[in-house]
Amino acid sequence: MFDADVLKLVLMNPGCGYQYFVDQVCQIDGRRGGTNSKYRLREFLEDMSEHDGVDYEAWLTNPDAMIVVKQDEVPDDRTKYIGQQRRSTVSSFTQRRDFREGKIDEIRINNRVRIPREFKWGDVKPIDRG
Repeated sequence: MFDADVLKLVLMNPGCGYQYFVDQVCQIDGRRGGTNSKYRLREFLEDMSEHDGVDYEAWLTNPDAMIVVKQDEVPDDRTKYIGQQRRSTVSSFTQRRDFREGKIDEIRINNRVRIPREFKWGDVKPIDRG
């Protein structure tokens, strides 16, 4: 994959974050990209930002470009990207109490979290190294 392809993917996937981006782009033998790949991507984007005058890192990590969904509706392939987002413990306490008292039928996790959108490849072909 060429540098231009990586930049194109960054611009097509705003708000996806480093880990999700690396996991999608750097899959080798079925394993996802590791920490080293994240740091190399960060260094590359910093260098390209200085060269092009575009803040690619801000583009990739923009939380406003993420989608907001209920925590129990997060697709299985993106649960690990919820990260350390703040979740309300008061509402879960209240919900468990109401469930015990018979006021509600089931316990649902209604906290809203941000997750990356589905990854877009455009005309860039993923590298199949499997």
